[in-house]
Amino acid sequence: MKHYILNSLIGFGVLAALPSCMDTLDTHPTAEFNEETVWGTKATADAFVLNVYANVLNTGYTGSGSCISWEARTPNCSRSSRVGEGIDNYANETADLSVTPSFSLYRKVNMIFKHATEGNFTDDEKADLLANAHLLRGMLYFQYARMMGRILPVDEVFTAEDTIKCRVSFTENEAESYKLAIGELEQAVEGLPTSSSAGLPNKYAAEVILSRACLQAYAYTKDAAYLDKAIAAAKDVTENRELTADYADMFNNATSTNAEILWAQYWLSENTTISTFEEMIRCAPNIPAADVATTQSPIGVNENKWFDSWGIYWPTQDAVDQYLVTDEATGKAMPWYETSQWKDNVEELDASTLTEVGQVEVWDRTNGTQNQIPEINDFTQTSSKAPVVRNWYRLKEGAAKNISQLMYENRDNRFAASIVYDGCTWTTETVETNLGGNFSMGVRDQRDGGWYNTTTGYMWRKYMPENTPKWFYANKTDYHQCVARVGEAYLNLAEAYLLKGQVANAVAAFNATPRSMVAWHPQRLPPRLRLGRTISASAMWK
Repeated sequence: MKHYILNSLIGFGVLAALPSCMDTLDTHPTAEFNEETVWGTKATADAFVLNVYANVLNTGYTGSGSCISWEARTPNCSRSSRVGEGIDNYANETADLSVTPSFSLYRKVNMIFKHATEGNFTDDEKADLLANAHLLRGMLYFQYARMMGRILPVDEVFTAEDTIKCRVSFTENEAESYKLAIGELEQAVEGLPTSSSAGLPNKYAAEVILSRACLQAYAYTKDAAYLDKAIAAAKDVTENRELTADYADMFNNATSTNAEILWAQYWLSENTTISTFEEMIRCAPNIPAADVATTQSPIGVNENKWFDSWGIYWPTQDAVDQYLVTDEATGKAMPWYETSQWKDNVEELDASTLTEVGQVEVWDRTNGTQNQIPEINDFTQTSSKAPVVRNWYRLKEGAAKNISQLMYENRDNRFAASIVYDGCTWTTETVETNLGGNFSMGVRDQRDGGWYNTTTGYMWRKYMPENTPKWFYANKTDYHQCVARVGEAYLNLAEAYLLKGQVANAVAAFNATPRSMVAWHPQRLPPRLRLGRTISASAMWK
């Protein structure tokens, strides 16, 4: 049975954000511009295209919540607190997500095609506008294919009289959806320049997105031709652009134009605060210095930091486990719980016997209250599918290191740049996430322990600007989010080779990234090389 959209595809006005220095502002309304004005020059047409890019990116590529909320629907991230938000109802792999396509975006993208073809532009100007239009349409198709499977392939501008033409059928299946999306992205790659200003896409950025889409298409269709396309696109990037030696600099520091970034979206502090983005305000904890003072932690927090955020998104142990550890005996990369240093110093206990409050640990605060693991609420908010404690370990007598050192030392270098963990230094603070630690879920002087603090023992470091003086909702900050970068091209290349069975090529592509502490051994999948794709909306957290 075919489904049609009979309305909502027509009647949208032409709006564009135009530079204030333009003469048109002296003679036209400042909120709306007619088509003659918008498409009269390449400069005004580019302003329209920039506005559409911002809209398309906000469908799930970048923007507040677009990255972190989708990541919370994968095993990498938890959406949970001990206050009103509770647990994300969609945070499972079988959730039926309701998504409505943006028909105004379809129209805006198609207007670029229409006016680029019909307008009074030079051949070069026309080619540039069409290349960007293909990228925009390809990204829109790709996003809806990821979210819905079947898409509406709207490729023209309708008028009020087009009552029959606007009966657009959904694609038959995922295979048709991805064929259309990838076709548009390929045309964009052919037409875009190899360099661009910060904030604008170029050929190499489009190739990263193309390789990403091809891998997703292969997951649904098993058509090996998509792997070849992914390899060709990713190789062109890796052969022409370089990785940075400072991975963290792309995300956490002041150098927002790191050379490895192929395309990013930027926001200035003049109109951006900590609360503007869930990737900041919802990923940082709420740490009252007065509450920390009543714990037995020897480490406090700087009251001037004002860790006064509303965190609900936390990295999971599943995500942390993807960052491999160097085995001190063999030099090989493997999960922390399989290394010789772990096995030699730690014994595993039976987690299924944890059925009572406080069995793991109990401690007293200086104000007379008590904290324990597990808490009573741990039993009321879990089920047999999500046990209170999945693994229970104890240091052997005479162990030279503590549990956290054995878990986190000798990790892939990207780990420390991406995750805040027990024993690390973050925004000049020494972090303790163990029970009673200064950043732990038990630091609040409340019986449920969590509130707006980590519920997993980890916090996000990636995309948390560390030059921000105070984590307070109203504080202003510059901010950026990457849309495409060179590192993803290497990982996409490795993944495509791996899926083709070319393990040696996959290893070589992965090991080209200089930030890994040790070479990847083929018996272990490195971060992001897990078979099977997810609906994670961007490469932000990868």
